[in-house]
Amino acid sequence: MKLNRIYVIIGAILIASCTKNGDNPSIDEQKNNIVVTEGNVVEHEFTRGNAVPLQVSLSEQEERMFESGYSFAIDLFEHVATNTGNVCISPLSIQTLLCILSNGLNDDLSKKMMGIMFGQDATIHDINSGYGKLHESLEATNCVNLPNAIWLQEGNKFNNGFLAIGREIYHSTTKNLDFNSAPQSAMDSICQWAYDNSYGRLTKLGLEKLGSNTVMALGNIVWFSSAWMSAFDTTKTTVGEFTLDDGSVKEVDMMFRAGYMDYKILDKYSIISLPFENKSFRMDLFVPNDGYTINKLIPEIDWSVKLEMGKVNLQVPKFTVHSNVDGRYLLEQTGMSELFNVGVFDRMTDLNNDAHIDELKQDILIKVDEGGVEAVAATVASYVSRTEAVDFRIDRPFVFAIRDNAIGSFLFMGKVSTIDIQ
Repeated sequence: MKLNRIYVIIGAILIASCTKNGDNPSIDEQKNNIVVTEGNVVEHEFTRGNAVPLQVSLSEQEERMFESGYSFAIDLFEHVATNTGNVCISPLSIQTLLCILSNGLNDDLSKKMMGIMFGQDATIHDINSGYGKLHESLEATNCVNLPNAIWLQEGNKFNNGFLAIGREIYHSTTKNLDFNSAPQSAMDSICQWAYDNSYGRLTKLGLEKLGSNTVMALGNIVWFSSAWMSAFDTTKTTVGEFTLDDGSVKEVDMMFRAGYMDYKILDKYSIISLPFENKSFRMDLFVPNDGYTINKLIPEIDWSVKLEMGKVNLQVPKFTVHSNVDGRYLLEQTGMSELFNVGVFDRMTDLNNDAHIDELKQDILIKVDEGGVEAVAATVASYVSRTEAVDFRIDRPFVFAIRDNAIGSFLFMGKVSTIDIQ
């Protein structure tokens, strides 16, 4: 019997700056309405005009649901962080696709997935309602774009209820493709969607198995771009040393900024938090102290530790991370292996109940430089003088997280083990 396959594509983009000073946007970039600002931050026409600070109005149950969801995001990151080298994931992107998919699962597995992601009290109604509000609020800041898409094999029947939720709550576009007789054309169409919605940053998604038994593909992109609230002066960027875990040293471009920042210095690691322009988002940076490696640090991180304001002389390397993640492996490690079984999508399609997910990929590009992103976070201190500046130098492997300041959701989490000269 030929089994029908469902594919999930997750793309996540965080762009602080994609064009060096003096460069001009390419023709393709101009077609996508990309503008390079004086601060060297890539923006798009939709980021201008009616932006508002992030505000999310949730019910008490929805608030508890999102708070419970933090542990799932952290669990995902800890599994991917065991990989060597630089890695990054977008928990928000993965959770969004899983929420859409949950509307097509049978009741038992849907409830189990909700429990793993958001706690035992979470319901599919809460998930749809909460994520609908969150996505609308994130996009209203004009720093975030969250497109979803559902591609359907021509001629197959899909349940209207599932498709309606995808369109109305998650604003998914739907399109018929011919995976059976024209798989390459279908692949090209999906890659073009990713290219267009990532503003030219994602070109290859790592998909390998689209073909004659594909009945559906789902896609999500998280795109984030913002300037720092306080930019780094490009004239103060110098060549500095970055010490790798093996003790070797390489020269990197080290940015510098002095001022009052939120940070904390603990026994095993230090944290500093850098806000983005409208204070709706932040980037937290976690650096191991002497005697600790980055991989030993990650399980020790307290993601909710309270920071303190103090005067800091901050040095941060410019860095780029491009990461391709096997989402299927990650979800299997977090207790979701049943999601890939045959016959669990009772509410999605009537295809002899044999449709199943066969492949789940996440492709991520992150670039950080003087121009910014909208929020940077990561400084740590147990206590510090209010008048004397503390030197905070990120000159060894570190962890970062991009979070919103309304409910604390994790847009991106990553580990930087080495710095490539840009």
